[in-house]
Amino acid sequence: MGTGIVVAGGEYDTILHNRIEHNGAWGVLITDVPYQGDHPDGATCQGGIPLAPDYSACYYESFGNETAYNAFKNNGFFGNPTNGDLALAAIPHDPGNCFHHNTDPNGVSSDPPDIQGPPWNPCGQPNAGDEGVLVAEALCATQLLAPCPNLPGASYPRPSGNVKLSMPPAQPTMPDPCSGVPSNPWCP
Repeated sequence: MGTGIVVAGGEYDTILHNRIEHNGAWGVLITDVPYQGDHPDGATCQGGIPLAPDYSACYYESFGNETAYNAFKNNGFFGNPTNGDLALAAIPHDPGNCFHHNTDPNGVSSDPPDIQGPPWNPCGQPNAGDEGVLVAEALCATQLLAPCPNLPGASYPRPSGNVKLSMPPAQPTMPDPCSGVPSNPWCP
């Protein structure tokens, strides 16, 4: 809750040219992710690291992701120690994740600190993220394992009441969406 973009267990994703504003926890959180539970027949943690012989638990690393040229503003206002614009919770990997040319009028905030410098910039370098406090805060924010304790540095509000989503009004269609488009399954 309170995060603009989350890349969990992603490989070679690009977060480029976005405006990311007013997120209480993190503007962008890139994190490794464990998975535990039922899996389809024949699944063997493809793309991940098996943690159990029956593949009921897997660990998916985030690596090779690039976060660049994004404009941040007013992120991290929950005020917990790792909250801010950019956050990386990942074990060491080669290549790691990279961050560059992101801006915030008040200065880019990040965990680990100075995430737009070495070893996270330039891209293609081995690196890791914060596997301590940030992991604990992300687990608290998501309540992935248990409810968040009432402790200083662990303030992640919960939704109150029901959330009602409404359909947008009908939109006019394009007059000829296939005009000038090469032949493809939608435009033969």
